Amino acid sequence: MTDLEFHSLANIFPLIDGPEFNVLAADILANGVIEPVVLFEGQILDGRNRYRASKSVGVDCPLKEYHGTDPAGYVVSLNIHRRHLTESQRAMAAAKLANMPAHRPSKSANLRGNSQSEAAKLLNVSERTVNAAKKVQQQGAPELTVAVEVGRVAVSAASDVATLPKANQVEIVARGERAILEAAKSIRAKKAVARRAERLDRLAEISRGNANLGTEQKYPALCIKRTKGL
Repeated sequence: MTDLEFHSLANIFPLIDGPEFNVLAADILANGVIEPVVLFEGQILDGRNRYRASKSVGVDCPLKEYHGTDPAGYVVSLNIHRRHLTESQRAMAAAKLANMPAHRPSKSANLRGNSQSEAAKLLNVSERTVNAAKKVQQQGAPELTVAVEVGRVAVSAASDVATLPKANQVEIVARGERAILEAAKSIRAKKAVARRAERLDRLAEISRGNANLGTEQKYPALCIKRTKGL
């Protein structure tokens, strides 16, 4: 079987692994590959897992070309309906898709990049969640990113943990989901305390400034009324 690369659009979604992959491989060994792998620009647009599983058990994999006009929408639609992805997993996919560089020109396909709002709408998640996913992808350790992509932890918690040094992130992820959630809760609590302290400092600064003002500066409206009454 020819070695094929995966298209960048296909790679916005995580591959299956472990028991789920083993079940797929066993089914392909018994029944063959029923649904062909779809190619676009010489790479796999849909069917990465079928392709991997068929190779692992030595079964030929049928191929066909994609001839549509919206490869991104095609990939998203198939994965949304075929797989039970969490909101966080969809957000991670949207963050990858958002502003993805346009592919080389094609007469048959609209390959413009998707904005963040378009990607969020396509994956049915909020832009806020996509921002959290982008933060994990940009600042998170690979182990933390994988934990979100496989559905082990919510992207909201992971985005907080991503603010820590990467060595700390790896240690926390290794301790499991509870450790990630506890770390995120602690980080949020510290941020809340810092925000409250900042507000109190601003109020104290304003109070000190008012103490140095004269009566006319403190209460200009009252002074105007008194002046009119003279």
